[in-house]
Amino acid sequence: MTTLLLCLALAVQSDGAADAATYEDERLAAVLAAEGLTPFAPSDTDRVAFVRIVGHDVFTPDDPWPDWLNLAHVQTARDVIERELLFGVGAPFERLDESARNLRALFISSLVRITPVRRSTDGAVGVLVFVRDLWSLRLEQGFQITGPSVDRLLLQLTERNLLGRAKVASLRFTMDPSSWSLGEIAYDPRVWGSDLEAGEKLEVYLSRANTSFDGAVGY
Repeated sequence: MTTLLLCLALAVQSDGAADAATYEDERLAAVLAAEGLTPFAPSDTDRVAFVRIVGHDVFTPDDPWPDWLNLAHVQTARDVIERELLFGVGAPFERLDESARNLRALFISSLVRITPVRRSTDGAVGVLVFVRDLWSLRLEQGFQITGPSVDRLLLQLTERNLLGRAKVASLRFTMDPSSWSLGEIAYDPRVWGSDLEAGEKLEVYLSRANTSFDGAVGY
């Protein structure tokens, strides 16, 4: 079985970990300057006075890809980002790294930086949450060829950040030597913003010989 994964992804490439870190640092520095914030090292007695969330879409004007491609993507909603944060106003500067891991685990962001900052206007200390979206619509393909014929085929179109809500929805077509099928899959990692997750799948099979109904699978 040969599997090909075709996806539209963030067009910025890096040659190594150092280049990637430099790119992220440059993006973070630009956001800090635009927001009037400077990084600082919090002490044990410092408390978070504000949380500033800055979200960027997939493509920006300085990318090699035109930013009008963002019209085909819904940017992640602010409350989706907020619910993954394990700290808030009045809390100590703790669990920032865990919060960043929560956001990365959703696989909807190409860049996540959570940084303690000081506001230049009044000197208040808080946290900057900077997130840049990942292109979330993907076409996945898999096939097996024996001689001149295609024995197996998979075509699956998946949106991993449906309407900017971090929900997954897929439409899929499969074919094997005896049948072909049409189906859909949906998955929600945070049902109504809770720690509960839910998923469902329905797939209908038809005979490859005469297209008669051959069964269904669902959960």
